[in-house]
Amino acid sequence: MQNKGVIKLFAILFGLVSIYQLSFTFKANQIEDEAKGAAIAKYADTADDYQSKRNEEEIRYLDSLKTNKVQVGENLEPIEVYNIGVSQYTYNEVEGNAMKLGLDLKGGINAIIQISVKDILKGLSNNSKDPIFNKALEDAEELQKDAQESYLESFFRAFDAIKGDTKLASPDIFANRDLRDIVEFDMSDDEVKGIIETKIDESIVSAFEVLRNRIDGFGVSSPNIQRLGNSGRILIELPGAKDKKRVVDIITKTAQLQFWETYKDQEVLPYIGQVNNAMVAAAAEKPEAIDEVEEALVEQDSTANAIDELTGQIATDSTDVVDSNPIGYQGRGGHPSVIGMFLTKDKEKIMTALNNPKNRALLPAEMRYVKFAWGVQKKDSEFVELYAIKTNRDNQPPLSGAVITDARQEFDPVNNPAVGMAMNAKGAKIWEEMTKKANEEDGNIAIVLDNIVYSAPGVSQVGGISGGRSQISGSFSLTEAVDLANVLRAGKLPASAEIVQADEVGPSLGQEAIDSGMKSFLIALTFVLLWMIFYYGKAGIFADVALLFNILLIFGVLASLGAVLTLPGIAGIVLTIGISVDANVLIFERIREELAKGKSQKESIKDGFSNALSSILDANITTGLTALILFVFGTGPIKGFATTLIIGILTSLFTAIFITRLLIDWWVNRGGKLDFSTTMTKGLFKNININFLKKRKIAYVISGILILASLGSLFTTGLDQGIDFVGGRTYQVRFEQPVSVEEVKGDLNAVFNSAEVKTIGGDNQLKISTKYKVEDNSVETDEEVQSKLFGALQKYLPDGMTYPEFVDGSGDAKIGKMLSSKVSPTIADDIKKSSLWAVLGSLVVVFLYILFRFKKWQFSLGAVAAVFHDVLIVLGIFSLTWKFMPFSMEIDQAFIAAILTVIGYSLNDTVVVFDRIREFLNEHTSWEFDKTINASLNSTLSRTLNTSVTTLVVLLAMFAFGADSLRGLLFALIIGVVVGTYSSMFIATPLMYDTAKKGDAAESLKKKVKEEDEA
Repeated sequence: MQNKGVIKLFAILFGLVSIYQLSFTFKANQIEDEAKGAAIAKYADTADDYQSKRNEEEIRYLDSLKTNKVQVGENLEPIEVYNIGVSQYTYNEVEGNAMKLGLDLKGGINAIIQISVKDILKGLSNNSKDPIFNKALEDAEELQKDAQESYLESFFRAFDAIKGDTKLASPDIFANRDLRDIVEFDMSDDEVKGIIETKIDESIVSAFEVLRNRIDGFGVSSPNIQRLGNSGRILIELPGAKDKKRVVDIITKTAQLQFWETYKDQEVLPYIGQVNNAMVAAAAEKPEAIDEVEEALVEQDSTANAIDELTGQIATDSTDVVDSNPIGYQGRGGHPSVIGMFLTKDKEKIMTALNNPKNRALLPAEMRYVKFAWGVQKKDSEFVELYAIKTNRDNQPPLSGAVITDARQEFDPVNNPAVGMAMNAKGAKIWEEMTKKANEEDGNIAIVLDNIVYSAPGVSQVGGISGGRSQISGSFSLTEAVDLANVLRAGKLPASAEIVQADEVGPSLGQEAIDSGMKSFLIALTFVLLWMIFYYGKAGIFADVALLFNILLIFGVLASLGAVLTLPGIAGIVLTIGISVDANVLIFERIREELAKGKSQKESIKDGFSNALSSILDANITTGLTALILFVFGTGPIKGFATTLIIGILTSLFTAIFITRLLIDWWVNRGGKLDFSTTMTKGLFKNININFLKKRKIAYVISGILILASLGSLFTTGLDQGIDFVGGRTYQVRFEQPVSVEEVKGDLNAVFNSAEVKTIGGDNQLKISTKYKVEDNSVETDEEVQSKLFGALQKYLPDGMTYPEFVDGSGDAKIGKMLSSKVSPTIADDIKKSSLWAVLGSLVVVFLYILFRFKKWQFSLGAVAAVFHDVLIVLGIFSLTWKFMPFSMEIDQAFIAAILTVIGYSLNDTVVVFDRIREFLNEHTSWEFDKTINASLNSTLSRTLNTSVTTLVVLLAMFAFGADSLRGLLFALIIGVVVGTYSSMFIATPLMYDTAKKGDAAESLKKKVKEEDEA
């Protein structure tokens, strides 16, 4: 081997860099363990709400390492937590360089956000009142329930169906004053559609940037924010995030900041009295009394009288049992801009009454545009303040959040958390004019955020406030003030945002996932290491060293690239261990063949590595292409699986081809002897002569029966489609004692009408899925379903368990809800579509690659037919067995990862056989075609079985000792390895033979191979 010195240097540097990079991970884990220990020491299990207090203390401990500074000479420097001699690092640097763990390993929140294209369209049309336009918006929502297209495409389709003579370029729709520079009256609908598509895309890009800025300020490590295709959906992953409500608020808050003048209470209270008396009359079923009430109120010239009547201070007939204060007025606020205090529980009823068109007709002409808004709900209070805002015909504020250039958390004069804001020059001028007017008229300015009045201060500064500085104060906690400043600084969303899919993973589940992953990893690794020594003797030791170095490189590369490691990613690494030995197996088998020909040890090693290279490259490239398709089409965990698989393939090639060769050459050059076998394995599979082609018809019959049974079951029984595909809500719940699935299912069906219940892991852990209110994605419905779930399961839970304990998990055993996820049917359709494209894309790419490598379509046909065969049988077995298997066999995104891995594995086996066929066609030109095929299959049998057995044992170890959530995926892989091994010998190669022997294609193959080798 040439350039040994360069390869040695590169290997040493590669290894040292990997160790250096991984050292940050070990240090970060050590510091986090210290933080956890400090929190446990401070709050015992007996403390109230100890879990949340420990979480807060842990965060406080780590934040202190990030923010505190120590005196170093004359300067204050961040605290150093890691010293490697030549360099020192702060906790921020250690955390930044440590390996990133995904949601399933670290816990956190994963959400898909839908930016409302409907809102954007309304905005572009200046909130058009055109009935055709608004009907098309409604129809588009209905079309979206079953459509694969975007909302905009549905809107265009709905509009075209009902438009009549109405055009999109109508002045009442898009040819308005805001779009007049780009939408002209005489434009066709097709021309306008192109413009609107561009404007929608610009708005979604704007929303993406706003969300990116908000999340960047949230403070989690390795947040992932990406736009999903050309849709209005944005994927957000926040590993380590624990406060779901805080995340939802930050993501979905539109941040519509407005500044308005307000009415004083004495100006509005007469109207409140009128509405109240109208409600009294309606309740007493005396409509005629309304006129009398109005006449009486007209004569009132005192605000005090209105207040007294509302609060019951004016005497009434004692026999009248009608409530005299149905509007629920509780008294005056502490500020003239507060119209009054009301009960929080009556907010919806009160607002409906105040905005009733019949009641609003009673307003004076100068108040006809008044807008009522609630103040901030104070914690632990049953009352809320009502404000009356001076709006206008267009409902456009004199000043909005668009002028805000900066926002920071600060403290108000009484040291409560607040948010300070700075404005641009235009905003500063308007603000000065507004505050000057408020000072002169003794008025107030309401600071309104998302239709809630945070404060409505008066202005004491004569001449107004110059410089554009303002402050929002309210009942903020420090965290709320920081988040609000972050949201305002990032800017407002161009439309409302709705969470249509949300996955919540508790950190405790993450720790269990890590433990089970490590256990299966070590068991699989131990077996592989021992097997290689058992089968290949001393040469197996060198392969083991290369394998261990390979694992070091995989984790080192993951850490250095900042890739996020997930549980399927660990599965990808463990699978890589199983298939990475394949390269060494191919090399060692070829060396054994060369030794059997009587060649010297050095010559056999040289020729063995050289002859195996083609098969190694072809096999790994086909698997790599499959992994690449996974990476392109997959999302979240699937992408993590693909990332580790791609990295594993590249490092496996490097270690097998170069590191193993370096070690073997070192041993041989110092006089060592290698047999590449042991006493038990010497000569194994040497003289086997199976006539595979003779048995192909039996194989065709067996495969035909399996495929027919699979298709029959798929069309009748179907598959157990997971929540990814049908939509709904899924909960994973742990109980103190084993529970009966049937009993729990019966109780849940009584509440939800439809519920699926399965054990997952032990008998005390259930996976509960329901389609109850699947089309409603609001936070309120999420809470309703979760509350109903708690009520239905309460008798199975420990006595005295409260709802918050159920939601967060109680005690060290984490009894209660462990995990919940939500996906809408629209997302489910998208997942189906992307999954189908992933499978088809991988088959097309592989077909073309094999055609490129072997130059004949017969090879491509045999390989792809075998893949279809393997995929159909895996799907069929899942369809036939999911009803009675003791573990979950749902078809979800992880299952798609398994299918694509099966494709890659099947192709790996097939390509190795095809490579040997191509070689034998050139070497044995006098042989009959069938003899060449059989000889090729027999000569690769040792490698085929060796790799298959190794991979199978790895998968079985993972299946037995790994995470429960991966058992379905692993079962699919186990079936795939068995079926893939079978199909490479009895389907792919025989099918290639049957198609090639027709029309003398066999002779053409021989001739083609010979021409290529001569060239």
